[in-house]
Amino acid sequence: MAVDGYRADSWRDRGTRVALVDNHSFLRVGLAALLAEFDDLEVVASVGSVEELDVHPGVPPDVVVTELNFAGGITGPKAVRYLCQQGYRVLLVTAETDAERLRLGLEAGASGYLGKSGDGSLLRSCIKAAAAGDRLRSDLVVKRLSARAPSASPMLSAALVETVRLVARGMDNAAIARSRGVSVGTVKKQIQEVRRLYQRQGLDVSSRIALLDAARGLFPDEV
Repeated sequence: MAVDGYRADSWRDRGTRVALVDNHSFLRVGLAALLAEFDDLEVVASVGSVEELDVHPGVPPDVVVTELNFAGGITGPKAVRYLCQQGYRVLLVTAETDAERLRLGLEAGASGYLGKSGDGSLLRSCIKAAAAGDRLRSDLVVKRLSARAPSASPMLSAALVETVRLVARGMDNAAIARSRGVSVGTVKKQIQEVRRLYQRQGLDVSSRIALLDAARGLFPDEV
C-alpha cells in the first residue's frame, strides 16, 4: 500500500486504483488503512497536493479521493475541474457542509461527496460507484441541494448506494438489513427513496424486478 507517491510495482489489475490527495498525511494514512481491507481496491498514490499527483509518474488512478478545500496549491472546484480534465473520477471526502461550495464542486465534475464520518464500506461503495461513472452524495446536505435542478441521472446518497449495491446482489430486504446492521424498516424506506428518485428521472422501478434491473445497471460487478 502506498504511503507517499505511487507504488512502483502496482501496474497490475487489482480492481479500482485509487489516489489519495490531502495535505494532512494522517488523514491519508487513515483512509489508506480503511481501503486496505478491500481486495478490489488498490491505493496507488498518497500525496499532499494536486501538483504532487500531477508530477508523480507511475500507475494512473481510476478515482482520486480528495478534500474540497485544503491548504496550498490548486484547491476547491478549480482542483476538481483540473483532475477531471486529466481523465480521473473525483470523489470528495469532506467535512464541508456549505451547500453552495459542494454544488460548485459537483458542477466542476466531481462524481460526488462523502462526509468524513462515513465508514470503510461506504467509502468503498462510493469509490466503486465513482469509478463506474455514477453520481452520489452524502446524506449530510441532501436536503440543502435537493431544490436544485435535477441531474440527468439519479444522485444517490452514500447510504442509498450501499443498499442499491446489495439489491444488485439479489438480496432481499431482510438480508440487506442484516448485512448493513439496520432494521428492515430502514431498508424499506431507503428503497422507497430510491424508487422516488428514479421516478423523478422518468424511470419506473416500482416492481422488484425493475428495481433489480436498475441496480444491476449501476453495479454490474455485483451480478
